[in-house]
Amino acid sequence: KMADKLKKEKDAAFAYVRSIELFRPLLLKQQGLSLDTATAKNALAIEQRLLRLSRFLTLRSANAELSPPLDVDADWHTVLLCTDDYQDLCRSCFGGMIQHNLKDAFELSEQQKTARRERFIKAYVDIFGFDDHAREWRRSQAHGTGKRNSTAASSSQSSVVNAPTRKKIPSAPSNGKKVTLHVYCSDGRYLDVQAPSTCYLEKILRTLNKGEDTRSLRVVHDGVCLQTNLTLAQAELEDGDSLYVRAAQVGC
Repeated sequence: KMADKLKKEKDAAFAYVRSIELFRPLLLKQQGLSLDTATAKNALAIEQRLLRLSRFLTLRSANAELSPPLDVDADWHTVLLCTDDYQDLCRSCFGGMIQHNLKDAFELSEQQKTARRERFIKAYVDIFGFDDHAREWRRSQAHGTGKRNSTAASSSQSSVVNAPTRKKIPSAPSNGKKVTLHVYCSDGRYLDVQAPSTCYLEKILRTLNKGEDTRSLRVVHDGVCLQTNLTLAQAELEDGDSLYVRAAQVGC
């Protein structure tokens, strides 16, 4: 067991270094940045995303029954678009391709998908420890934000999902203070958005999407997919926090 743990740690470290070489420019470009314009904070955030992805792929290479949390899955979809580089990563680090099976997205129930994510988190903790990434994923699973809407219409890149049903949530305060959020969009836009803490995330999405339908979008903060029927205060967003706005993606 110790030998297996050490091998996975070594494989993940190698995959991380290789993914930095292959995909850091791509993920920076998504945010409208480059290696020359990125701040240390930008670079660290990208490196953490690639570290999570590398560790997931390491575990997935040994067990195809593991599924990633939403934040890792979004980055997996992104690097899959770079077919040659993704093949390079898989073959040089794992000896063969690690497939993303879209068939599972339609055949597995939500309970099965959740169970597969739970198995991944357990495997992650066993090998890499209960770090900040695992803690966020546990919180996401506990709050039900690791689930996808299975009624989505499919495409290889994104899908339109049903708008979230507005649930009974605590009333927002009448006078909210202004909050500035750093918003990174998957189309490469980067914006600083200032809004009162009583503003709903859904309203911010509509503004970003120029009034168009926002049901195909997800908002991710610290690895957690946020419900858009929450206000900034209810989502516990603070001044200076970063949000990632991405297309909803089909996958398990």
